Amino acid sequence: MNARRIAGFFVCAVALAAAAPRMPRALMEQLENGLEGKFSAIWQQNPAEVLGVPQSAYINGYGAVFMTKLNLAPAAAITPFHPVVKPEEVKRTHDIKAQRIDQLRTAMRTMLVDTAASLDSVPSDEQIALCVSLFYWNWENHEGLPNEIVMHAPKKLLLAAKTGGADKAAITSDEY
Repeated sequence: MNARRIAGFFVCAVALAAAAPRMPRALMEQLENGLEGKFSAIWQQNPAEVLGVPQSAYINGYGAVFMTKLNLAPAAAITPFHPVVKPEEVKRTHDIKAQRIDQLRTAMRTMLVDTAASLDSVPSDEQIALCVSLFYWNWENHEGLPNEIVMHAPKKLLLAAKTGGADKAAITSDEY
C-alpha cells in the first residue's frame, strides 16, 4: 500500500512539473543585464551606482522576481585623503537621495511594465516583482528614507498598463 502511495505521489509530481512553465535562464539573464543600464540611466548627470550584479529568479506558482542594490547618490567615502565627512556632505547626500526616491519609484513601475512584455513564459496570473535595496554609508542620515522598495503586480495588470488599459499606480509598492 505504501509503495502505491509513493508511486502516486511521484506520478503527480511529474505531472505538475511537466505542467509548470519553463523559464529560459538566458532570458532572465538578459533582463538582469538590462536592469543595470536602466538604473544607471535614470540620472544621467550624476548616475546612481548599481552595487553588484542584478539577480533574478523564477518561482513556480508565484512568478519572476528581480533584485538589485543601489546607491542613489554616490558620495565620497572616508579615506586617508578624506578622513572626515563634513555635516554639509551628510546633508547634501541625504537631500539628493530624498529627491530621487519618487523618481526611482516611477522608473521601477516602468521597468516592471516593460519586463512583463518580455516574459512570455510567465502565466498572466503570476506576479512580476522588482526589489531594490538601498545602500547607505554608516555615516549617512537615512531618516525618512526606505531601506528597500519592493514593487509587484500580476503580469496581466502590467500588460494592461503597457497598452493603456490600466494605471501604473495600481502596481503594489511596499517599503521597508
